[in-house]
Amino acid sequence: MLSVRAYPTLKFFIKGFPIDYKGPRKAQALMSQLYKLSRPDLEMLMNEAELETFMQSYDSSFPVFVVFGMQESAIASRLAKQYKSKAWFLILEQFSEKSMERFGFDKAPAIVAHSIQGDVEICYGPFTGISLILPLFLVLCKYGINTYVAWIQSFLS
Repeated sequence: MLSVRAYPTLKFFIKGFPIDYKGPRKAQALMSQLYKLSRPDLEMLMNEAELETFMQSYDSSFPVFVVFGMQESAIASRLAKQYKSKAWFLILEQFSEKSMERFGFDKAPAIVAHSIQGDVEICYGPFTGISLILPLFLVLCKYGINTYVAWIQSFLS
């Protein structure tokens, strides 16, 4: 039985399990949120053309994390699953120097994060410790690039 405490109540079902919908209620924003939630947790892109198409058409009300030079891993999958409602997560394993120039990174593995304000942050691997990566992405998703950078600086000092 579903618990409903107030009306209108919206529930979204992911793999048969009800999730309380806490997103926007205006029609266009609701459609964007539902489209985002209906997509795979982690999108594996086959080539740079798919990445370019995505970057031209994605809903920019969510931050985007593009992982370059890394196969799907437990870290990436867990992040994508946990923060699916807060961000887009993409993996492009094979890429050229053109992508490196376009996204502004110079070695791999790299994670290029685009905030909803249009800021870009680049993190370089190796990405091994989920205990460090999860809080970094949470801060970035929840508070934006400026807070993320300040948090990293305080962590490293």
